[in-house]
Order: sequence, then structure tokens, then C-alpha cells
Amino acid sequence: MWAEAFRQALCTREVEVVPEGFFTSSEWSDMLGKSHSHTRRLLRDGVNAGKVETKDFRVRVGRSIRKEAHYRLIESR
Repeated sequence: MWAEAFRQALCTREVEVVPEGFFTSSEWSDMLGKSHSHTRRLLRDGVNAGKVETKDFRVRVGRSIRKEAHYRLIESR
């Protein structure tokens, strides 16, 4: 019974809707006009400083569906 639930959780083929404001590191790179490696460093530093939120979403990449990290800025109060 638990094995079936575990299999279904891992084998889901549904694409998740990415909420507004979340972008992949490649999208951030394009928006910022920076290299991918520099953008990933900026995002990592932002996450560590608590200024950037990261979440994984199931998205279609080519013909497959996989989890990919998305990032958004956390609004300062």
C-alpha cells in the first residue's frame, strides 16, 4: 500500500503551474544580461542572505518533465 503511494508520488507526469514572479536561473540570466555562472552565484548568495526564495517545480523540458529550480525576489518590508 505505501509502496504504491510512493510510486505514484515519484511517477507523476503532471506539469506544475509556476507562480508569477518565479523564474529559472536561465531566465534570470537573460533578464540581467549576465552569464549563467555569474547569475547562479548571485542567486545562491541571495538565497543565503534571505533575499531570494527558491522552489522546485515540475516543468516540461523538451520532451520530458523534470523538476527545475525557480527563484523569486522576496519583497523587503
